[in-house]
Amino acid sequence: MSGHASACDVCVIGAGLAGLSAAALLRARGVDVRVIERASRPGGRAAVSRRDGYTLDFGIHSLRFGHRSPAARVLRSLGEQLELCPQRDSESYVIAGGKMIRRFDDPQAFLATPELTVGQKLAVAAMVSKLILWHPASAYATSLAEAVGPLARDPAVKEVMRFIGFAIMAPDPERASAGEVSDFLRAQALTRVRVADPRGGMGQIVDKLVRKLGPGRLRLENPMRRMAFSGRRVDRLECDQGTQCCRAVLYAAPLQQLFDVADPAFFPAGLVHACRALEPTSGLTLDFGLKRPVSDLSGSLIDLDRGAMGKFPSNTDPGLAPAGKQLASWLVMLEPGACASKERIEEAERALRALIERFCPELFAQVEWERRLVHPIMDGVHLRVGQAFPDRQPVRCPQLDNLFFAGDTVRARGCSGDIAFQSAMEAAEAILGFLR
Repeated sequence: MSGHASACDVCVIGAGLAGLSAAALLRARGVDVRVIERASRPGGRAAVSRRDGYTLDFGIHSLRFGHRSPAARVLRSLGEQLELCPQRDSESYVIAGGKMIRRFDDPQAFLATPELTVGQKLAVAAMVSKLILWHPASAYATSLAEAVGPLARDPAVKEVMRFIGFAIMAPDPERASAGEVSDFLRAQALTRVRVADPRGGMGQIVDKLVRKLGPGRLRLENPMRRMAFSGRRVDRLECDQGTQCCRAVLYAAPLQQLFDVADPAFFPAGLVHACRALEPTSGLTLDFGLKRPVSDLSGSLIDLDRGAMGKFPSNTDPGLAPAGKQLASWLVMLEPGACASKERIEEAERALRALIERFCPELFAQVEWERRLVHPIMDGVHLRVGQAFPDRQPVRCPQLDNLFFAGDTVRARGCSGDIAFQSAMEAAEAILGFLR
């Protein structure tokens, strides 16, 4: 670590979606910002790779609610537009109970499927209506299965519950927070676009945020080693490229990692335990560059039994693959702690490859290259009971006057990247208020 020291108004730790969004929003208001990032490229868990003419997201990404999404709101605030791939009739499927059925964009549409009896359709309608309208203070601390009550005994209702839960990456009704599901369903009811893909992948958003941040303000390959304190303030940040002094600090990395660099003695024991114990969602992804197209699937395939999902992103956005070729991306969710087990990862990979073989038997014969990634942190927080909206840390640290939080582990509405963008907007406003 060099002895060089520099100063700014705000230092942002982490160049993921939240850190870049908050930094760009602050910069647009005239704030002197620096972003420090340990990786060699920006984007965090939304970083983009390019290989042999293919553009690959770091895992499977989509935006809920399209132009009404928090990502779109951030870009509009910066004078930018979110470019989405053209919407067309979705050919998506769900595998549940060993059967493959046409997937609908929202759970209400299950009422139209011939797979359900009249009685089951009425039960599904009752469940969805209850979740949209029912939102007492205890909803976040209640599991989806508990909230639905006796209706959950019906097999069809159980499958719809798992489908709704998968939309917020919490497919187990016994663990998913009913309050989080209710929030999602109400937001979904207000928009016609359920899910959309950004043109060019998440790289479009990352590139626009970096450009708005301006030159010289993003310092890559610069891990922070220690956060030093003085009284109720962060005094300085000690990084590989020197010491950073600032009036305010925004920690935009997963809160599970905060006490790798911050002395826990400056925080209440309960906060330290809560941050360290935060359970993320984890997963394994397989990406394939294919010599020729093998599927015309324009939507996705969700296997509720295995917690798996598959897409052919280049079918929606042809620019993601060279002409005449195809990009395929597959994901399987892993239970907490599974990423530490080589045997469990190999088992999950075998199951995912078997699913691919069953759904698209031509795929493996056309593989030009493949990429396998294990994600110990896929989403920073699993939206289960005990980790729902009111349980997470606020964007302003109560213990330190000039420390703020953003990212998908803090208290903001939404799921996955939505939390990151929403928390960035809220953190930027809180920091502006502090600086004034």
